[in-house]
Amino acid sequence: SAASDVYKRQEIIIVDDYSTDRTVELCKDYQMRHSNIRLIQNSENIGQGLSRNKGIEVATGKYLAFVDSDDMVSRYMYGDMLSLVNGGGYDVVRCRFKRIYGFMASRIEVAKRLDNIETFCSSGEIKEKILPQFVGFLPGQSMEKRPPWSACTYLYKTALIKEKNIRFVSERELYSEDMFFNLDVLNAIESYIATDAEYYFCLLYTSDAADDLTRVD
Repeated sequence: SAASDVYKRQEIIIVDDYSTDRTVELCKDYQMRHSNIRLIQNSENIGQGLSRNKGIEVATGKYLAFVDSDDMVSRYMYGDMLSLVNGGGYDVVRCRFKRIYGFMASRIEVAKRLDNIETFCSSGEIKEKILPQFVGFLPGQSMEKRPPWSACTYLYKTALIKEKNIRFVSERELYSEDMFFNLDVLNAIESYIATDAEYYFCLLYTSDAADDLTRVD
């Protein structure tokens, strides 16, 4: 779904984590049809966190985004989120995600674009207002209002991630690698802008719905 995004000035890096099915063949087919796709093939299976780090190392875009192989993004996601960045050069942009069943994937789209925008323009404000919500609840706060842990709901300034050497830990050594990555990010940034628009779709599969969508893992 990233290749179908209406924002075309993007670099797509696919990291194949030593798959044993037709994944590489499918990825190479996408490469032939999209000149902005780059394929990295791991020589052994190293897991999601370390595979993402390989993508970070070779990324050349101004901002980084992550998409899990069994999820989808709105075709408006990156264009809309980058439009927020362009207004202030923020270090991080955040949206929200929506859980959907696989059979809904072909007809789902964001309900309200650029919904409820909030900005935070100092490290002190971020640590005071974002970090506490990220690791816990404010009194009377709904869980849905917390900043999501998933790195897939954020855009990160590439230069900052590389300069501060922020990387994912292996989920095989420490669970919730996204949470620890984002904690490092939140402690390093000076600016943050967020929208409650649900641009990212986490696909849920049941025994009845598993055949409704082809997955590329």
